[in-house]
Amino acid sequence: MNNTFKIVFSVIGLLLIGFLGGYQTHRTMVKRHMKRVAKERISPGFVERMVDILDIREEQVGKVKPILENYSVQLIESRKAELERRRPILDSMRLELAEVLNDPQQEKLDHVIERMKRSKRHDHRGRRPHTHKKKQ
Repeated sequence: MNNTFKIVFSVIGLLLIGFLGGYQTHRTMVKRHMKRVAKERISPGFVERMVDILDIREEQVGKVKPILENYSVQLIESRKAELERRRPILDSMRLELAEVLNDPQQEKLDHVIERMKRSKRHDHRGRRPHTHKKKQ
């Protein structure tokens, strides 16, 4: 009985350690991703990221950076304009559905709409679409 207790305790301890380690690793990765995405929303962050992705050589930097800076400003303005265009549509939908939905449904709708207002692409559930490549 004593050995069984030790084995069970050891297994539970290892599971707990694994869970905590996985949780901490995931948390750290999510924080890094969020910081990177937030940084890319401003022009210098976008330019740096594109230079890294494209493996721009030193002799290309002088020509590539001005082009990327120009388009990064346009992309930021486009994102802002899209957000402003979408807001009245979402608000109108919310008002019309408010007459039909119960309180829990209304709360869910509010949550989905707020997420849609903050982000640029979501599916009908307020979630980002999957970007996995389809198998052929």
